[in-house]
Amino acid sequence: TYYETVLQKQMESFQTNVSEPELVAKEIYEAATDQTDRFRYIVGEDAKFLENMRKKLSDEDFMKFITSNFRWDVEGS
Repeated sequence: TYYETVLQKQMESFQTNVSEPELVAKEIYEAATDQTDRFRYIVGEDAKFLENMRKKLSDEDFMKFITSNFRWDVEGS
């Protein structure tokens, strides 16, 4: 179906542009064990890039940027 194809393509994109699992696990451990009230932990270059884009763009432009990265041509799939 269309949605299965979109989900498959989304999952493939996550596999090519993501932080290493060990890095994420290390940060999760730190978040769970630190004694601060810190709410967000930005892990990896992919997350840093998105955080930077979020700060630079308006809400509307950021949403356009995000949604444009999750649209694929799935016609004929």
